[in-house]
Amino acid sequence: MIALFSFKVLMSLDREFLPKLDQRQFKNTFNMPAGTNLETTDKAVSAIERVLLSFKVIKDVTVNIGSDKESTKAGTIEVLGSNQANIIVNLHRRPAKGIAMLFELDKKEVHPEYDISTSDLVQKVKDQLEIDDLKAAKLEYVLQESVFKSAFAGSAPLVIAIKGYELDTIMLPAAEEIEKQLKKIKGVYGIQNSVSPPSPEVKINVRKDRASLYQLSVNQIAAVAQAGLRGYVATKYKEEGKEVDVRVKLREQDSADFNKVSRLMIFSPIGMTVYLDQVAYLARGLGPTEIKREGKQRVIFVTANIYGRSLNEVVVDVKKILAKIREQLPQNYSVEIGGENKEMEESFKSLQFALVLALLLVYMIMASEFESLIQPFIIMFTVPLSLIGVSWALYFSKTPLSVVVVLGFIMLGGIVVNNGILLIDFINLARSRGLGIFEAAIQASKVRARPILMTSLTTIFGLLPLAFALGEGAELRAPMARTVMGGLASAAFLTLFVVPSIYIILESIKESIKKLFSSEQKESPLYIAGRKMRIEELEVSSPEKAPEAPEPEIPAAPAKPDIPESLEERPSESEDILDLTQRQMEALDYIRTNGKISRLEYVVKFKVPLPVADKELEEMVRRKIIY
Repeated sequence: MIALFSFKVLMSLDREFLPKLDQRQFKNTFNMPAGTNLETTDKAVSAIERVLLSFKVIKDVTVNIGSDKESTKAGTIEVLGSNQANIIVNLHRRPAKGIAMLFELDKKEVHPEYDISTSDLVQKVKDQLEIDDLKAAKLEYVLQESVFKSAFAGSAPLVIAIKGYELDTIMLPAAEEIEKQLKKIKGVYGIQNSVSPPSPEVKINVRKDRASLYQLSVNQIAAVAQAGLRGYVATKYKEEGKEVDVRVKLREQDSADFNKVSRLMIFSPIGMTVYLDQVAYLARGLGPTEIKREGKQRVIFVTANIYGRSLNEVVVDVKKILAKIREQLPQNYSVEIGGENKEMEESFKSLQFALVLALLLVYMIMASEFESLIQPFIIMFTVPLSLIGVSWALYFSKTPLSVVVVLGFIMLGGIVVNNGILLIDFINLARSRGLGIFEAAIQASKVRARPILMTSLTTIFGLLPLAFALGEGAELRAPMARTVMGGLASAAFLTLFVVPSIYIILESIKESIKKLFSSEQKESPLYIAGRKMRIEELEVSSPEKAPEAPEPEIPAAPAKPDIPESLEERPSESEDILDLTQRQMEALDYIRTNGKISRLEYVVKFKVPLPVADKELEEMVRRKIIY
């Protein structure tokens, strides 16, 4: 019952994909309206930079505005436009606290204002920047809370994917409605969608019939138009190991005039020279910056960050919102939760299968070693006993349920069974020496208590530094250590009581069934001389002709050692027996009655440790009092 209640406590804990890791760094993605030039973006980012540097805990700020990357085939692929910027903020390390101060290697004095988590600082920066007028700019906060998430873009904990076909008429209004409803949920901030605003562009409309007449491809026409509008990199200038692009382009007053650009000449493969306006015409307009697809469908992602609440609590509120929005969408449109929640559910399913497989393999190995199906089943009761310690260790340490915790429990399943193996192995040994079920189980708990506690305590104390989360990045290791420590602590103590009790119950039932089955066989008329007889053997014509069963030979009883019946009958010249203790004297009376005594019987009868029994019996054998 305690194990079931503890399992309920475990399921009520907060859940997360991976433990939150304070890496003392966060990133801001800054977006101005499409078409904003580089100078305007730089002024807005400089204002944000001044606000960031006003916090003493911030160590440095790195800004990247409008970068691009060259590709030899497709011209220039833009990574950040002139209206976009990335701001990377690094924080000073936090001062050590509590027991961690004893293990602090760097004894430099740390400013008290540095004692703030990255998530708390982001909230302060967010509140400060909301006061300032950023106009139409959008600022997104990305916390690097996991070493695995840092490799992926858009690593927001909450991601909602809207899939369909009509982007402007159906999907975009649905995304705006989801954003509106998410703002009402407590602990959700930084809500954004992945729809990029249309950017101004120059469209080159190719007259395909005329282009084919002159045998000109679209790429040839586009290359000439791009050279006139933006120029092209003709070569690179090298100086002191540095390379600078040399771009050839028209004058600004010429590139801005479409009439002049249209008069650029193109050399045709058929040997003719034609003007650009003969095969294409130029026009200004707005075009999408990017169109995202997933599973051959258009998709809009609505992302949000979480502060002050667990992911599973927020997901419950989000599912209620999405249930209403799904009812308003037509068929072939879907809205689902992705991001960290989806990764967490998939990981938990695979780890549940791994846990069941691990326990099954452990059971199979023990069954082959013990040559029994019941005894490994008794040993497997140590796993729910460890679940009690795991649940309460995570509950009191406020550790959320994550992938690392499940990995620790899988590892714990192969550790806690060792205690049960020690007990069952000793019980089997004791019963082979003549002890009963109850006496063997009790004696096993007494004798094996010390090695079980010693091995468990050494492992628990060895994991203490990890459990206290000492050092940088220790948040990732601490949940596994706490899981193993809690499971070992409860299993080591309860195994000494529960496993022997279950053994006594099951073995007593087994012995009762054996006796019942044996008595039924002996009362049956077909059971003669300890074996079942065939009907043909029972059909005898007369009693005189029935063969007489030979009397079984009874082996002679072993000769008892020559022990005097009383002290008066002992030879007066021997002082060996007179030197024995009262316990040894009682052992002699026991041998005189039963013919022998084993070490385990000596331990149980006189309630002494096994080493004491060995010593006293060996002393009596050495004096040739017993053999």
